[in-house]
Amino acid sequence: MTGESSRKADEMDAIRSAPAQLILSEKQAAKELCLSVRTLQTMRVDGGGPAYVRLTERRIGYSMTELKRWVEARSVRSTSQESTNRRIPKITVRRARDHIS
Repeated sequence: MTGESSRKADEMDAIRSAPAQLILSEKQAAKELCLSVRTLQTMRVDGGGPAYVRLTERRIGYSMTELKRWVEARSVRSTSQESTNRRIPKITVRRARDHIS
């Protein structure tokens, strides 16, 4: 193992053995889920995203337990299983002109 790969392996071991963080910020949660912060926000508004915690008036957090539960609920083994089990809500982009009466 080269010095660089050994260092990376040591870093990964440290990450795996570190205690899990109880609450992740919106940015951290988006990174964990491989989503953009904006997508996570849209899912929260539409009710299709993981459960969240309102930490303060302006700050949102996500528990690792809820993120894992949400991912597990969306996990499928085949495309046929996906179509028979449930339909994943489509994320729609809202434009200002859509809300004008």
